[in-house]
Amino acid sequence: MQDSAQTVTYSDFILPDTERPELAKSRKTQSGSVPTIDLSAYLTGSLSSSEELELAEKWREACKSVGFAYIRGWESVMPADVIARAFDFSERFFSLPYEEKDHLRYTSEAANRGQKETFEIGNDAMPQYPEHWPEEDRLGLTGFRETFKAFHANGHVLQSKLMALIALSLGLPKDYFEAGINEKPNHLRLLHYPVQTSHESVAHGSRFHAHTDIGTLTCLWQDDVGGLEVKPPGGSWVTVPPQEGTFLINCGDILKLWTNDQVSSTVHRTALPEVGEQAVGGIVAARRSIAFFGNPNPSAIITPISGFGEPKYKPFVAQDFYRARLGAPVKVN
Repeated sequence: MQDSAQTVTYSDFILPDTERPELAKSRKTQSGSVPTIDLSAYLTGSLSSSEELELAEKWREACKSVGFAYIRGWESVMPADVIARAFDFSERFFSLPYEEKDHLRYTSEAANRGQKETFEIGNDAMPQYPEHWPEEDRLGLTGFRETFKAFHANGHVLQSKLMALIALSLGLPKDYFEAGINEKPNHLRLLHYPVQTSHESVAHGSRFHAHTDIGTLTCLWQDDVGGLEVKPPGGSWVTVPPQEGTFLINCGDILKLWTNDQVSSTVHRTALPEVGEQAVGGIVAARRSIAFFGNPNPSAIITPISGFGEPKYKPFVAQDFYRARLGAPVKVN
């Protein structure tokens, strides 16, 4: 390893204070900068080799320049009825009395921050990390576990297909990343941002602070309330409104390091609307979204891909990086 390589620490990904302005003083300034990519032909195996490479290069350009993209044509892998059922269950779950949800909560203090509720779901086949499933029949949630197990399984297929495109765009075999993600240690997060008054909107400015994601790829399905904003490298904050028939995907820190900075792990946040945007009768609507976080295997050795200049990072074990990230303090605007 070259002397120029640097040790991977959480501090490498803390946004400097100068880049973390208060939302009330730094509202969105751009929109429409996030590209849309249609995967329908790719996911059904209908592309020629040259068409597949063209799509891979378009996908890589989105990963490098913005770090985010809208994805269309995903329904052959992630059926639309699974998404519909998932949002229905999410709404019903978060409508339960507090005492029914509290005993299922994730107990790590480092896990969640900001004005939101979450329900966390991992790989149900990993007994070392037991799930906290609700009592479905008693709570009127029959089918909850089955739905989210299907969501988790289909999400991994999507991640694998998209990682293959990144590998192809880098001149690597399509299965280059597969050995590092094949244990499916991925993570589903149901997110509920409660109703707030317009007064609270002015006071808080943000539903969740500016941050980057940790893993490989994040797939985000969201309702029509909106609020997501991203800050591309060297750019200004960009609004990313919901688009019907799409989900959003972005690259995480580990994929950025794995590719030796050939993709961007882009800072993003969940903003509250300014007074008057969605504050009907003085009330800001609740927001719900579902995020699928793609992760490498815990024991995977992440070594920057060669061929793209001097290596910028030392090899590291994925689970060590996660511990550093989740255990570190985070500044919240």
